Amino acid sequence: MSRGRLRVSLNKKYDNVWILWSNKYHKLRQNMIFSTVRVIRSWDFSMFSNMEPAQRDSIQKALNEDGQKLVDEGDSNDPDLKQLQEEITYCNKLFQDFLKRMKSDEGEL
Repeated sequence: MSRGRLRVSLNKKYDNVWILWSNKYHKLRQNMIFSTVRVIRSWDFSMFSNMEPAQRDSIQKALNEDGQKLVDEGDSNDPDLKQLQEEITYCNKLFQDFLKRMKSDEGEL
């Protein structure tokens, strides 16, 4: 095999490995965010209200930033990413509902 053909073959293999790694890394990040969503969905009002506000804010901020970055990098037709967006929207609504309830409870005191 000539040097030119070998170089082309190695470049092609490198490109294939890079694509495979990128896809696996993207899926890993996606699974990590879905895992965070599952944890948030398991919270009840008591758990939420007992957290420090800064901790709640940082969790919500990270979820939104990481999720949006992943969505921006992916294919807009990917059903997993659409599901991820829906889950993040649900978590944000959960945060809002819990915060409204906290304010409401404070007003009753």
